[in-house]
Amino acid sequence: MRHLHPLTWLLLGASLAVTVAMAGNAIVTVIVLACAIVISAGRRSPRISAFRSALLVGTMLGLIVLVMGLFTGSGGGNTTVLFTVPQFNLGAGGTFGGIYTLHRLATTGVNAVEILTYGSLVGLMWQACPAGQWCDLAETFLGRAALLLAPLLCIGEALSRVHDTGHPRWGLAAAVVDEDLRIASSWRRYSPHARPSALSALVAGLAVMIVTALVLAASMLGGIPTGLAGGHTVTGLALAGAIACCWALLRPTIGGAALIPSLTWPDALAALAGLLPVAAVLVAGLTGDASQFKTPDGQWPGLPPVTVIAVCLATAVVMILGASVARRGTADGTAAPVDGPAAPTGESSEPAAPAGEAAHA
Repeated sequence: MRHLHPLTWLLLGASLAVTVAMAGNAIVTVIVLACAIVISAGRRSPRISAFRSALLVGTMLGLIVLVMGLFTGSGGGNTTVLFTVPQFNLGAGGTFGGIYTLHRLATTGVNAVEILTYGSLVGLMWQACPAGQWCDLAETFLGRAALLLAPLLCIGEALSRVHDTGHPRWGLAAAVVDEDLRIASSWRRYSPHARPSALSALVAGLAVMIVTALVLAASMLGGIPTGLAGGHTVTGLALAGAIACCWALLRPTIGGAALIPSLTWPDALAALAGLLPVAAVLVAGLTGDASQFKTPDGQWPGLPPVTVIAVCLATAVVMILGASVARRGTADGTAAPVDGPAAPTGESSEPAAPAGEAAHA
């Protein structure tokens, strides 16, 4: 595969992440992890080292969760007791040690694999598109807020470039941070979006302050009552997400912000396919998958067929459409130093881009 629109990759990654979080099923988690690895292998982009780095970080975090969970996790469940370690009271209801059961091992192992899966999805996003395109997408939907997100969005590109230069392990973190800031600065200089006026920037800053105050107030008060049956409330995090989604929808509609590059029909079709997994989880009550999501203590996890099919189908469609785009000659950007000439872009025969435009390749 060569290239699909960044929005397509974003929807796919978000859909798979929400599927793992909502399903809570070990089989679904492992399948999503396997699909992410398969898509990365088929992507064959110059940033595959960023995916490997994300897998390594996810593995390290998963091991930390595994070790901590073995001694602080729940020891309940009607399962076999392996051994008992001295138990210490940590205060606030927390304990360390106690009865070590297969239930604790299984629960902690599933949590560790989930952490690894999230890391693989982040790495897949880093590998999928050049940093400049992620920054362009963020500026399309978030405006000036993309300037704050640019260093975070460029980490994958920075990891890949530092890895490809064969930098020694000592001082690796400093080299990645330096390269990350260089890529973000290059994008700011060569961004195709028009810069807003000082007045609009001031209004945007005031709006951010008001929104932040509302979110903090909702969090401090325990949520905003909705008035619905059951006493449901809107938490501060949910309020922040709702405001961000509304703003992102207003930008390309009323605000007149345009996607760079524009969506094509393969991009739109792949985006719809990428939403199939989360759609399958949301309608699990209608398809019969809901009963398979919860694993009783001491039993193997159930197999939710509709959700598994949706994950595999989304993976297949994205890979097939990505391959068709590659055959038509749409090239993927190759990482190149910001202060030097850009490397040739994929299979394209176009001339090299100017130095600062490497982040947009």
